[in-house]
Amino acid sequence: MNPVFMLPFGVSRKIYGIHTQTVIESIGVMMLYTLGFIGLILIYYSTRYLHNERYAFILLGVGAAMLLASIIVVEQFILQILYG
Repeated sequence: MNPVFMLPFGVSRKIYGIHTQTVIESIGVMMLYTLGFIGLILIYYSTRYLHNERYAFILLGVGAAMLLASIIVVEQFILQILYG
């Protein structure tokens, strides 16, 4: 017999609906927002290094990837809460 897993995942979200948010979800979304913000900062700093095109392109690519990953994962959180 397996022990009961006591972290608020899975069934608890279906019982309470979309209007309640667990602590773990809040922390996860805060970290993802921070990742997106760092991506925006990297995109901003890429404009300062236009004299070194390779470095500017790397900063732009990494920043855009971080921002895009943050947006996609947060949207997946929302869709998972809405549709189970």
